[in-house]
Amino acid sequence: MARHHRSWLAAAGVAILLACASIAAAAPASFYVIKSAKVHCRTHYIRQGVSIRLRRHRHWIKVRQLRCVYVGSGGTSTTLSFPSNLPTAAVT
Repeated sequence: MARHHRSWLAAAGVAILLACASIAAAAPASFYVIKSAKVHCRTHYIRQGVSIRLRRHRHWIKVRQLRCVYVGSGGTSTTLSFPSNLPTAAVT
């Protein structure tokens, strides 16, 4: 009986690993957060300021976050719409 449970558990573990791998390899992020306001963005990225709300010591505060957002190689003239409800890293 123990062997049956081990094989089932191993099969479930492999399925979870495959599912996580496909999610992680789906698409890279379209922005990255810069460490300092003086840092320039990489090629094909533009600087964008976003106000986010964070909890610090049981209080909600507004923090301005500078991001470099991917805009493409410049071959097309479409504008990038950036949703405001994306998850962000905690700012300490």
